[in-house]
Amino acid sequence: MLTQQNYNSVCTSIHHAIRTECETSHSSPKLADIRHAVARAFGFESDKAIKQHLKFTPIIIPPTFCELFCSFVKKHFDIDYQRSVFTFKWSNDMSFITYEIGQFWREQFKHIVLQMGDDIYMKITPIMQYKKGRWIVSPESSITVDQINDVIGTGIAVLDESHTDITLKLNESAASGDVSSMYSIAQRHLKNMENAAAFEILNDILLLNDQHPHALTDIAMLYMEGIKGHIDVDLDKSERLYYQAASLGSDQAAHALGLSYDLNGSLKENFKLAFKNHQLAVELGNHTSVNCLITMIIYDRGVPENIDPQYLDDLFLKGLELFDPHTMRRIADYYENGDKFSSEQVFKLRESCVEIAPTTKHTNMDLARCYANGIGCEKNIPLAIEHYQQEIELFNCADSMFMLANIYKDESDDTLLFQEWIGKALSSINETTQAPICIFHTAGVIAHKNNDLAIAAPLFEKAITYNSFTTNHQLESYREQTDTIRKMAKFCLGIIHYDHFDESYGVHLIQASAEAGYTPAKYFFAMILIEDYGNLPHGEMWLRQAKDDGYEAASAQYKSIFSKLLN
Repeated sequence: MLTQQNYNSVCTSIHHAIRTECETSHSSPKLADIRHAVARAFGFESDKAIKQHLKFTPIIIPPTFCELFCSFVKKHFDIDYQRSVFTFKWSNDMSFITYEIGQFWREQFKHIVLQMGDDIYMKITPIMQYKKGRWIVSPESSITVDQINDVIGTGIAVLDESHTDITLKLNESAASGDVSSMYSIAQRHLKNMENAAAFEILNDILLLNDQHPHALTDIAMLYMEGIKGHIDVDLDKSERLYYQAASLGSDQAAHALGLSYDLNGSLKENFKLAFKNHQLAVELGNHTSVNCLITMIIYDRGVPENIDPQYLDDLFLKGLELFDPHTMRRIADYYENGDKFSSEQVFKLRESCVEIAPTTKHTNMDLARCYANGIGCEKNIPLAIEHYQQEIELFNCADSMFMLANIYKDESDDTLLFQEWIGKALSSINETTQAPICIFHTAGVIAHKNNDLAIAAPLFEKAITYNSFTTNHQLESYREQTDTIRKMAKFCLGIIHYDHFDESYGVHLIQASAEAGYTPAKYFFAMILIEDYGNLPHGEMWLRQAKDDGYEAASAQYKSIFSKLLN
């Protein structure tokens, strides 16, 4: 990993460029000056060019950074290689900010007096977002994989497999018992989904070094998943191996244990152990577990009762420093739904998520909701519509379609567009949809009003019975809203059956909705008891409850029926 001395070395060249751009004899540099200087130092014409670049790809560190890095390492470590034999290849699956890059920028701005204050680092870091890559060493280079890993962080340097001589040399080293070479080959097999071959090599590594944390972690993963025709799933053994690897410093093992004990995990659900292992993973340097811990805090899963409030503050600060949009979304959820409600913080974080990761799922939807409801900002319906449409264009998001439909109904009174977008939302529901029950119910209401009972009844039925991981594990306030919608759907379905299909089943549904606390159902059930069954005592009880809930029709009927009886 990089050391303090390494940070200073890496800073030298780029720091000089930034100072040259920003410092004047009259004043300290402003934020705009810093951003433009940083952009130029990394090969962009201006900060605007970075924003334009982000529209097409979240990778914003250009290849010129690799050239600068090579010259730094040559100067300060005397490792002689050129850009042509030190190739950096990007992958497309993981977006993150490394600890090393964060440290680099902290060191960078220690040497510049800034007009904006100490939080300048937080404002600059977004432009450093990049996709996870691997440094590929080709045969002409004198540098080794281990040397690169020592500088840029363990586990992201690999050999170029396209060169036969390198592959042969690696195989020879592995055959002679070189554990590092053996592990590189095992990783290659895992990457190529050749799990059985990887399993054999990992076992050989453990025969030579039974304290190899990374081999233990990979073996634990294979026992958790099983290998068809080779090894069966063995969760007990997987659990033991993960714990052994975590005790030897494997942050991935601790993270895997945290996931395995949490919701939908492979091991027996144990939120306290999930939280504890994610804590260990964070201590060992795992950034993904930061997001997991924040999620568990928001949903109150496994959080120790005596947890130090300072720990939570530090965790949130670490999450913000990562500038990972998924983590920032969770923190915004905390400020929107937790005890420390802050609409300003919510809007700031939602806005930042869109700025640094405009193509990340739900970021545009979250910001649109702020604009639609004036959360931390002035209500702005055109901007809300724009961001909902962006989310729909990118992800065919049913939730955004549903919210857009409600905007057209509530803000524009446009019934046709409202019904059109509800229909689109209905056809786009999947397991990740956050408000499927609301969509089913709303579509059912529309069909019911149009007397399309053959369509309405199944939709209300789906609203009552629909079940998924997403709907079961939302925030408490959302779960309460979902429960209310279910009661409404049950009442609506009851009315349809009572009037058109199966009267006794309809009464049963209306009664169930009333007993669940839905006020209109209390009123209708009361009237059924009084008018259909002549059950005045029970009817009076339900009618009184509806009246006490403030239901006007119940109050009028109660007065009409029982005042006559009393007189």
